[in-house]
Amino acid sequence: GRTATHAAATFLFLLLACCFVYADHRTLVVLDDLSMESTHSMFFKSLTERGYDLTFHKASDPSIPFQDHGDFLFDSLIVFAPKSDNWNEMDISVNTVLEFIDSGAGNVLVAGDATLNYFVSAMADECGAEFGSSGNFVIDHMAYDQSDFGGYHTLIVADNFVDSRVLSGKASPVLYQGNGMSLRADNKLVFPILSGSPTAFCQNPEELSDQSLHASGRNLVLVAGLQARNNARIAISGSTDMFSDKYFTANIQSKDGSSQASGNAAFATDLAQWVFGERGLIRVKSVQHHLVGETESRSAYTVKENLVYTIEIEEFDGKNWVGYSGSGVQLELQMLDPYIRKTLTHQGNGVFSATLQLPDVYGVYTFKVEYHRVGFTSISERSLVTILPLRHTDYERFIPSAFPYYASAFSMMAGVALFSLIFLFSK
Repeated sequence: GRTATHAAATFLFLLLACCFVYADHRTLVVLDDLSMESTHSMFFKSLTERGYDLTFHKASDPSIPFQDHGDFLFDSLIVFAPKSDNWNEMDISVNTVLEFIDSGAGNVLVAGDATLNYFVSAMADECGAEFGSSGNFVIDHMAYDQSDFGGYHTLIVADNFVDSRVLSGKASPVLYQGNGMSLRADNKLVFPILSGSPTAFCQNPEELSDQSLHASGRNLVLVAGLQARNNARIAISGSTDMFSDKYFTANIQSKDGSSQASGNAAFATDLAQWVFGERGLIRVKSVQHHLVGETESRSAYTVKENLVYTIEIEEFDGKNWVGYSGSGVQLELQMLDPYIRKTLTHQGNGVFSATLQLPDVYGVYTFKVEYHRVGFTSISERSLVTILPLRHTDYERFIPSAFPYYASAFSMMAGVALFSLIFLFSK
């Protein structure tokens, strides 16, 4: 039954998670030039130490073995090639990468730069983000690193992170130099991970005109993320330098002369762990509904009965599945339209429950839990249940509203008996 189905699904999910964590995670890395393998060695080394099997290729290589007869050979893709014009469209095209994402085969990290080629611009556009024109930089005359004091102030200090503990829990201000993005309002799946300060803007520093201004303030996005409906993840950055050894080891120089280590290494690690599915994973462990005072689930209930609904949600902490400690989990009981919508109470250890009275309308209903939070995989849990009308033995024997009719019936009977007695025995 449903318990066996949940057990099988849970086992399969756990098996896939274990395979992901403990087996080599095959990752294709596409670069502008193979020299980036050394200039970004700290980032790639952190991936290797976490079990990633990296395969490097130049974007212009004549053969990039990304798939074989429709089967993808890698679990994730990193593209640090914003400047390559001689792109291998046969093996790594925008449509191929979108198919890779839509099929659920893996996740993608793409980094652009001030100079952009078609592939990076088109990938961002497909994900609901739009880069500034090639040659644009993010400029901030207030929040910039003092090493760029005499320049265009394109080496900025960014700290406007998304409010999500799985994406920016340990991040300090980061150094950023590159292009900027704006997000389309019609795409509800894309969200900003790192945004510009209120004084930042994206423009060509050599052509300061209204026509070249792309975005400004909090509408200016430096790093964007997208979680597809199949829970595949894509991260897009406007800077490849933010992943470089130079920025990982740099100190941020403030106007008052003080300095602090940049948070690029910590932020890049958090970003990679999120986009490649090492964190922010939640799942449904079990679902149960039963009448108040009982413990066994039923396939059918009766109208206006009091019912307890319980769902247990787990989160992957990098090693084990533990109880999820979030909030705002809501239950809907719907038959075409929702009849009841109720926020579940967290009972601890990932258990959420609520007590509700079933509606006074019989039919086939769906218990539905839709849970979406920034940075976490989405949960869509549905279970069907039948709500029956009252049986004839379930109705009250005497209805209070019918007492006048009862009285009139009995009074009529008494009147007939009295009339009969008088008629029979009177002379």
